[in-house]
Amino acid sequence: MNNPWQRRGAGQGRETATASAPEMRSPRPRELRLYGANAVRAMFARRPEALRKLYLSGARAAQFADVMKWCAAQRIGYRLVEDDDLARL
Repeated sequence: MNNPWQRRGAGQGRETATASAPEMRSPRPRELRLYGANAVRAMFARRPEALRKLYLSGARAAQFADVMKWCAAQRIGYRLVEDDDLARL
């Protein structure tokens, strides 16, 4: 049967990309890094379960006390870092 959507040469002894390729079978979903107080607040308001780790400057700790408390209750790591380290992350 001739399938117009089949890659040329597929099924004719040639190797084709399949779901078993290493880049397609990643065990972890892609990570999205957010930065900025407003972006983090918006994500936390809509999808707090998507949070995996939180880095914040000590100057912002008071503003994010509720988020840190939630992280502690959910056993999600957070770390207070210096501004230079935060920019590097």
